[in-house]
Amino acid sequence: MGAPPAARPLAEVERARTVASWARRWGLDVFRYCRRLLGSDAEAEDAMQTVFLQALEDFEWFRGPETERQWLLAIARHRCFDRLKLSKRRPAQGDEVEVLAVAEERRGADEELARSETERALSACLDELPDQTRLAITLRYHEALSYEAIGELTGLKTGALRVRVMRGLARLRDRLERQGISW
Repeated sequence: MGAPPAARPLAEVERARTVASWARRWGLDVFRYCRRLLGSDAEAEDAMQTVFLQALEDFEWFRGPETERQWLLAIARHRCFDRLKLSKRRPAQGDEVEVLAVAEERRGADEELARSETERALSACLDELPDQTRLAITLRYHEALSYEAIGELTGLKTGALRVRVMRGLARLRDRLERQGISW
């Protein structure tokens, strides 16, 4: 008879439990963020899984509970950039958009339905934008990054980013208004 298998250290088990709780708590936010950047449900799902695996692997870099979501979204941004760099292709426009909605207890059912429809319409309109424009808008308005910070991440000049965002927002506004959604 051989020796029993070595037990995993308690700290490793606790890290895995913590990351699993983050996946339950922040998984939808990470998925939506990846979806906005990548334009594909399948790519976003793959990226989301990579985010939580990396969070487990890099747990010692985590600074505290008040930054859980921000830390996970930062990892997501980097993994999505990696995917965009590797894949210069644009997903087919016919891909169905899977809408994931989490009911919020503090909001009424009508409010939640309107928000979901607006998010779905916005997501579909964002998908129609060129990759670099969608990325610039997402980083500017979802992450509230400055144009300078976006420029450092993407390698684009600040002026070019401003123009992309301005033109992209105009296109989004037009598409949403054609769908009867006020901007």
